[in-house]
Amino acid sequence: MHRLRHAKNQQKKHTHFFNRHGRKPVTLENKVKEIMVHPEHSYARTLVKTVHGHFGAAVGASYAMNHFNNTKKIMGDNIIAAFIYGGVARGLKDNKLPKDIDMIFIVEDGAKVPLIPHHRRLSPIFYNKSLFDSNLLVDKDNPESSFKRRILNHPILPLAGFGFLENLKSIVRYNYSIDDDAYFLISQAKKDVVEGKDIYLLPVQDLENLFWRTVRRIAWSKISDYHPKEVIERAKTLLPTEKGFQGKS
Repeated sequence: MHRLRHAKNQQKKHTHFFNRHGRKPVTLENKVKEIMVHPEHSYARTLVKTVHGHFGAAVGASYAMNHFNNTKKIMGDNIIAAFIYGGVARGLKDNKLPKDIDMIFIVEDGAKVPLIPHHRRLSPIFYNKSLFDSNLLVDKDNPESSFKRRILNHPILPLAGFGFLENLKSIVRYNYSIDDDAYFLISQAKKDVVEGKDIYLLPVQDLENLFWRTVRRIAWSKISDYHPKEVIERAKTLLPTEKGFQGKS
């Protein structure tokens, strides 16, 4: 009797590794791939419960690498550099779950960019090489340059053009400023504004509360060396430059 119970228990343990039809093995990799096609809220919640964030980042990186390889087959040497940034790049270091897979291709000027199918959570951006010119990269008055400096100042996963990217990162290290983080905070806070409200017309106190909520939401300590209070104060001074800040204390 004891042996029979033991055999049934062993059988139950093994059935956990197969789906309800008893055919396809349910490996961890297959489970994560299945989760990745779920709606965003379901995907995030399920993946957090199932595996650590760094594994989710690793799976995201694998999708990006597959897309890079497919693009490389068509574009060849026209690709100067390519890298993964954002949540996937940070996730391999801080175990934070990425919701999207962000990557950038830097290509020769005039190169034709092919339309290649990719995973729906993958967001590839293509830039001409001239748009990463060192003089343009250090332009303090160009919001697009600020965006690039912020990306290169944070962790990235290079897929091609290692020397080229290292040179860009060295330029950014000496030219990164609190303004870059302030513009980033403003852009993130805009996403958190209640629909129908304009961030530039919020009272100062509401604006500050919004900034603090945004700082907590994006885990500021993991993406910046600047104290959030300093960045918030700087961001409030930058707002008037766009629509005429009319906030009242």
